[in-house]
Amino acid sequence: MPILQVRTVRTVNAVSIVAIPLIITAWMVRLSEGIIFNNFFYPIFILSAFVPLVSNIKGKFELAKVSQLLITVIFMTYVSIQNLKIGLNNHPEIVLIGYSSVIILAFDRWGQIVAFVFNFLAYFSVVVFSMTLNEQPWINLIPNGINSFAAFAIVFLITSVYKRDYIYSQAELLKKNKVLENQSQKISEQAEKLAALNEFKVQLFSIISHDMRGPLQAVNSYFQLLENEDLSKDEFEEILPFLSENVFKTSNLMENMLI
Repeated sequence: MPILQVRTVRTVNAVSIVAIPLIITAWMVRLSEGIIFNNFFYPIFILSAFVPLVSNIKGKFELAKVSQLLITVIFMTYVSIQNLKIGLNNHPEIVLIGYSSVIILAFDRWGQIVAFVFNFLAYFSVVVFSMTLNEQPWINLIPNGINSFAAFAIVFLITSVYKRDYIYSQAELLKKNKVLENQSQKISEQAEKLAALNEFKVQLFSIISHDMRGPLQAVNSYFQLLENEDLSKDEFEEILPFLSENVFKTSNLMENMLI
């Protein structure tokens, strides 16, 4: 699995692991406050939060990303709107701004754009709902929209630059690893050639020590016998053809080895 995909899986898992206890805590707080409008809503989302984890375990990485996107955006939008209805202004929809960085890291190309726009529209719909509920003049939609867009744009730019630099550094690292692999392969090939040459050297010296030294020593012995007059002229002439053949074979062997 590529390193970037491993990071994406870990990011999705981390968000789900953090989200599950947060949803449970929020549910308990609402129950303690006597707010029961979402008694069925929270258990459903607690179970849904396990979907990305299970999907990643089974190797369905795209399903994990899409399911987490839908669960996070729908959950935060619903909670934000319900809080506004009962007069709570703790603005949980701000979580969507931070989650947009997860979207940039998890998705690519058109999937990234669609997911990011979907997340932004969910956040902006909460802003519009808040203005409508509080009967604010629609002229305030312009500064509210600019502020919302600026917040998402900053997250988008910073996260995109980080992701692009990370991908570039990984590509450079893969190139360097490829060069090192090629060098390692060349070194292995050279080691094999050196081993073969060393084996040939051993064989060559074996031939020199056996097939050349023996005949030359024999010729040298005959000449020493002749020099010391231990060998008569007739005996020397008798073995001369043998010596000549021996020298010829040894010379021929040396020529072959030199070639």
